[in-house]
Parts: sequence; structure tokens; C-alpha cells
Amino acid sequence: LDPEAVKGVVLLGPPAVEALSLDKSPEAIAKVWRIVGSPVGAALFRFARRKPFLASFSKKNLFADPALVDDDYLDVCAAGAADAAT
Repeated sequence: LDPEAVKGVVLLGPPAVEALSLDKSPEAIAKVWRIVGSPVGAALFRFARRKPFLASFSKKNLFADPALVDDDYLDVCAAGAADAAT
């Protein structure tokens, strides 16, 4: 990987920051946590760990130049996503 190809780093984790923002009611926050902890949330997590999703997400949200999302980068992402504990 070319270190000059990375413009920035984004850390993500469920639930999204917007879901837990300060202007949300405790009930709304609890609802998000119920969904994340449900079989639906688990299925979404498994879907997001797939290499095609990682490629699409990286091209749309992480890289200034989508052409820089290459197989080496995706292999690293897929390896990290293979272990749900990481």
C-alpha cells in the first residue's frame, strides 16, 4: 500500500454516532441498541464485512480518489473483517 494514498482515517462502530447524538431521547437510543443487538443487526454486520461492501464503502466514503481502492487494501480490510472480534 502506498502511504501517500491515504488522506485520512475514519473509525466506525455500531451504532452510528448520529443514532446516539445528544438530541436523541433515551427511548430512541435504546431502540438503536435493540436493533444492533438483534439478529437483524447481526445480519447487517455480516453483510458489511463482505469484500464487495468494503470496496463500495471505501470508494464512496474513505478515499478522495476511488481508483486508489485496490486489491491490496481490500485484502487487508477483508482479513480484518473476517474476525468479528476485531
